[in-house]
Amino acid sequence: MKTTLQFIQMLEEVTLNTQFSPKELEAFWGPQELLSSPSDNPDLLLSISNYVANLNASQDIYTKNRLNVQRRDPEIKILSYDQVQRRVTKLSGVVTWQDDMCIDSCAGFTGPYAKLDNCPDLRCGKPHYDQHKLEKSGGKNKVPLKTFTTFPVGPQLQSRWKSPDMAQKMHYQRNKTADILREHTEGTQDSYDDTLGGYAYIDAVDEGRIKDNDIVLMLSTDGAQLLCNKKSDHWIYIWILLDLAPGERYKVRNIIPGGVIPGPGKPKNIDLFLFPGLAHVSTLQNEGLHIWDGYNRMAVLSFIFLLLVLADAVTMAELSGSIGHHRKRGCRLLCAFCGHNKPGGSHYYPVLLRPLDSDAPSSNHPDIDICSIYPPNPAEYQQDLNLVLASPTNAKYGRRQLETGIKKASIFNGLPRILKLPTCFPGDVMHQPVINLITLMLKLWCERGNCRSGDKSNDVWDWAVLKGDIWKVHGQAVADAAPYFPRSFDRTPRNPAEKLLSGYKAWELLLYFYGLGPSLFEGLLPERYYLHYCKLVGVI
Repeated sequence: MKTTLQFIQMLEEVTLNTQFSPKELEAFWGPQELLSSPSDNPDLLLSISNYVANLNASQDIYTKNRLNVQRRDPEIKILSYDQVQRRVTKLSGVVTWQDDMCIDSCAGFTGPYAKLDNCPDLRCGKPHYDQHKLEKSGGKNKVPLKTFTTFPVGPQLQSRWKSPDMAQKMHYQRNKTADILREHTEGTQDSYDDTLGGYAYIDAVDEGRIKDNDIVLMLSTDGAQLLCNKKSDHWIYIWILLDLAPGERYKVRNIIPGGVIPGPGKPKNIDLFLFPGLAHVSTLQNEGLHIWDGYNRMAVLSFIFLLLVLADAVTMAELSGSIGHHRKRGCRLLCAFCGHNKPGGSHYYPVLLRPLDSDAPSSNHPDIDICSIYPPNPAEYQQDLNLVLASPTNAKYGRRQLETGIKKASIFNGLPRILKLPTCFPGDVMHQPVINLITLMLKLWCERGNCRSGDKSNDVWDWAVLKGDIWKVHGQAVADAAPYFPRSFDRTPRNPAEKLLSGYKAWELLLYFYGLGPSLFEGLLPERYYLHYCKLVGVI
């Protein structure tokens, strides 16, 4: 808790002077109008095209291609690798910051940990620097064993606003907000077609926390599996621009990279790796971001507002400071819902009805009416957080965690312009119905041992039909359906009998279970279970 509060304090105090050199800061404070496009200069366009085409190749490949072009026509002034890299950086605004990290991904050496010589995780304690080079240089050559990369969002936003076409698209948020406010006044709003239509966003506008020239962002983070059939080996976070229309904001070219944390393991404390990027956002929220609006051809001072933070259930607990989804107050929104405890364990399940065969104190509260659960109250959250932070002993800390669902302050408490915590941590409609639920159903139908633990009766498992040759034939039927999917459906499901346990994607699960399933499971599952399954598909 104390460490998190240190990071929060540093977020509140950081300034742009500490993030850029005087020369970089001068350019950052005075963005210039984009007077020409690469398409106006054929040699520059060729240089950039060659650079982009060889992004996954070595620098030597680019240089050889450049020489080949110049041999054919010496008049072509194709840029050197260093020259085109600098030009691409200037045009795209993608600047890279490198920070040191523990070789086992335990922590980033950032904030109050920046000058430590060893990993701050007491279970690790591995050295920060290459000990051989350190000893050889008499302690002068401090070479980190591992680094991670941050792409500050400010320069990338400035680059987008310089483009007249992109700047015009970026005015969507301002125009859409005006339309929604007018509909609210006239009482004519009859549908929600965008995040901007939600009351949380509109309330922030009404309160003056989001103004006309402000830029509204969402942050999203997750593990990335870069190699086929391997464990996720990188962690990535991105920025999503709500200034763009829904049809534009999720396209790859409009996603803003935030940072890349190398694996192979998952970061043990994600706050330490997000800190450089969040510190930069904090400065832009306090000092403002100078942009050149290429559409209106004018300089504008804009402030960033962070609306939502997106992650899966496990990572969300780290980001929000909550106790996690397997505890009594496990809801990521920290609402009033209390789960029921599994006897003899610490695992709580989010079930509405009181178990009939349990009088355990942790599970004997009455049935819960789902309609009586109200959204989280930021004021109550702050009271609960203060209670946890004031815990005088470890025992009281544990009890207060259990009752409030909070284990620490969130690092996002350090940002001045953000949707009030915990409402900035929204629900997740991908993992539960797609990954978790489908995995459970298939384990039951395939009679996986971990689902049947302690159950020795064979006559009650008549749904476990996906066995032996039946499972193989069914898997092949899924694979045979691939040619009939439209190309726009992206990745088609592979044979689940062969690939389900080795890198099967969420999108494959969705298409397999909810798309092909109603046809392929008919006649395979016993009728009453098939009907039960079809009701599930209909609801989802």
